[in-house]
Amino acid sequence: MEPFHPRRVRCLFGALLAAGAVSVATSVEARDEVLAYIVVVNGDQAVDVVADHLEARDVEINMELKGAVDLVVANFDADGLADIRRRPGVRWVEPDSIVKVATEQSIAISQSTDNWGLDRIDQISPILDRKFRYAADGFGVNIYVLDTGIRRSHSQFTGRVATGHYVSPIVMGPSGPTHTLSSTDDDCGHGTHVSGVAAGTTYGVAKRSTIVPVKIFPGGSQAICDGGTVVSAFVAGMQWVIADHDPNEPAVVNLSLGTAIQSDALDAQVRAVVADGIAVVAAAGNSGTLTTTNGYVDFATTQTSLSPACTSKRTPQTAGILTVGATGGVSSGVFTREDDEATYSNHGPCVDIFAPGTNIRSAWPVDGLTVEQAKNPDSFVGKYADTGSYNKSGTSMAAPFVAGAIAMLLQSTPTATPAEVTSQVLATATPNAVTLIARGAKPSPNLLLYTCASNCPPSAPRNVTVTRASRTEIDVTWEAPESSSGLAITSYTATATVTGGTSVTCVSAASTCRLSGLVAGTTYAITVAATNSAGSGASSAAKTLSAGAPPLAPGTPTTTAGNGEVEVSWTAPSDNGGLAITTYTVTSTPESRTCSTTGEEFSCVVTGLSVGTKYTFSVSATNDAGTTASLASAQVAPKLPWEYEPVFSSVTPGNTRVDLRWTEARVLGVAPAGYFTGYVVKDATGAVVCTTTALKCRVSKLKNASRASYTVEATTLADSSEAATSSTVLVGGLRQTANAMRRGTSALLVEIATTNSKGKVTWRALSGGCRVVGRTVVAPATGKSCKLRLSVAKSGAFPAQTLSVVVQIL
Repeated sequence: MEPFHPRRVRCLFGALLAAGAVSVATSVEARDEVLAYIVVVNGDQAVDVVADHLEARDVEINMELKGAVDLVVANFDADGLADIRRRPGVRWVEPDSIVKVATEQSIAISQSTDNWGLDRIDQISPILDRKFRYAADGFGVNIYVLDTGIRRSHSQFTGRVATGHYVSPIVMGPSGPTHTLSSTDDDCGHGTHVSGVAAGTTYGVAKRSTIVPVKIFPGGSQAICDGGTVVSAFVAGMQWVIADHDPNEPAVVNLSLGTAIQSDALDAQVRAVVADGIAVVAAAGNSGTLTTTNGYVDFATTQTSLSPACTSKRTPQTAGILTVGATGGVSSGVFTREDDEATYSNHGPCVDIFAPGTNIRSAWPVDGLTVEQAKNPDSFVGKYADTGSYNKSGTSMAAPFVAGAIAMLLQSTPTATPAEVTSQVLATATPNAVTLIARGAKPSPNLLLYTCASNCPPSAPRNVTVTRASRTEIDVTWEAPESSSGLAITSYTATATVTGGTSVTCVSAASTCRLSGLVAGTTYAITVAATNSAGSGASSAAKTLSAGAPPLAPGTPTTTAGNGEVEVSWTAPSDNGGLAITTYTVTSTPESRTCSTTGEEFSCVVTGLSVGTKYTFSVSATNDAGTTASLASAQVAPKLPWEYEPVFSSVTPGNTRVDLRWTEARVLGVAPAGYFTGYVVKDATGAVVCTTTALKCRVSKLKNASRASYTVEATTLADSSEAATSSTVLVGGLRQTANAMRRGTSALLVEIATTNSKGKVTWRALSGGCRVVGRTVVAPATGKSCKLRLSVAKSGAFPAQTLSVVVQIL
């Protein structure tokens, strides 16, 4: 926890806010007067930057808070407000508005010396039996009460009040007072009363839970108590709750307070508490009358969307928060019907549930005073006592009934999430028990709190898992609820729901069932609820899953070898299983080298392969339902590029043969041992006539007078070079057999050139001084070379032939 900056405000609370609100808060009209505003910034460093900027402009800073959402509270005039809204890093600015305890109505009548609300919430029947039955007492659960403090020594709380926390100082704006608190002692009475309803030994619901007081309201006089507190103090108190909360200890927060505005900062902090694993209960507020508009709370407009009453309904919507309206009718000062909607209760779609709120008896920090004196904090001095009680009315009194009920649930299901316990409260509530006032606007849900001590519907099934069974089916499994009031579970119902669409269900007596008839590719929210003889219980937290099956196999891959790599290509499966293919993965055998693509790409390159090693490759297609692999490719080996490829250097025909020579081929890079395999010579028909590692080859058993041509290509373990093509030669045809003579010597012509043709042979000296004499050739005494032409007439299959030869003179 980061401390507050010592330059400005010495606060006794810690870091603030989890990131939540995303919209710019509605601003009040800028005026010349100086008012306090909350400046929410991006990050804790921005707190220092903004604070330094304000100090440089002589703006009075009331508070700096650092946490997941960070802020500065300061006093601004119109120019300063315009300036700060333009500063980089400022997320939004909103007034540090007044927060008040939900105003109550004191009824000068006595319904009971005890808390009649306890009698009502433990039964479905409206006929009170003057008993409160409970199977749990909240032991091991913390109830955080953000309020005016507590009379911790009161007999209703003996040994069950934690140290808690108080926010100080509380700056009530630039023109208001600054309140310095020194303890969690309650000097207004409201917090003690609320705590007594939630957890008092006699008046409370969860009688063994631990109360954690968080004092965010100043007190000590009627005027101060009526003045309330500010949003920044509320936010600081809630942040302390997060810091204090042990995730291994179940907890609930009670907010018997409200504002006359929508506060993004307040909403963000409430959501942060829920995200920390703590359920939140908020009073609906007491602005209702018999008119159609007063007290109407709705998240749709800023005029009716109050904080925290409407926090859970605004975008982003947050489960784990319940807003509580009050019941208890009064006519002409006479308590009439317990189940009438209280005329003072706020109403509308922001309300989740009702609980008794009129003329509720609970603990009070003073005793020995008249009713009128007891409600006035100016009379408290010298009258503090540990046995006092008082009757109060308001949604402030209704909310702690629900907080206590959640504490009872958390005792039996300590690992339940805020969403699960609030869902359980709503699932077990008594429907249509409240006589709602016909106000003309959209009414509140007609649900009355029911703590259900015996013969209760079961709690939500645990550890729900969902798995795809086929293209249109999902299997759901779960564990039995932690609580079923000792009654046997008769059935479970799994429900798959599409937002704005229809639902599909399956019912089972076992701990599994299969949802059928689903639409492949559609995402479902799946819940499970258990039923016993008392009814259907709360649904489990939703698990989301898209119906569908694994895809069929991709097409058999094709390959293109490269230098230490292979490019692999494939075609998409003929059926994707109803779900988009998210990934294709190529895997080599051996070595399991891989490459992957998204579902819209159908080739990738596998690198890091061993040159010359033969590989096969398979391609797997993956969607949300699973993975299917293709058939393996043909073998392929990565290769090195060619630096030199073979070229024929000579093609010499002979008697029924042709002698071939070519240049050496070479690859770039360092080839592994054995990588180069040799040369392959093919004839004109493509038949292999020679395989060798040498640079020459003799092709024999040819037919004289036939024409022959050849190709040669170098080979490696990975590939072959481009083929070189020879000239076409005549087998047995004219060929030079010698190419040099000494000066002045003679040689037989047949020693210079020959043929297997029987045609007439004619020699002719063309240049260089050589002389043809009979069957010989005589070299000149000088010169370097001479040129001769040999002609052979057509004979049999041999055509007429001509050959020019050059003889070097040595």
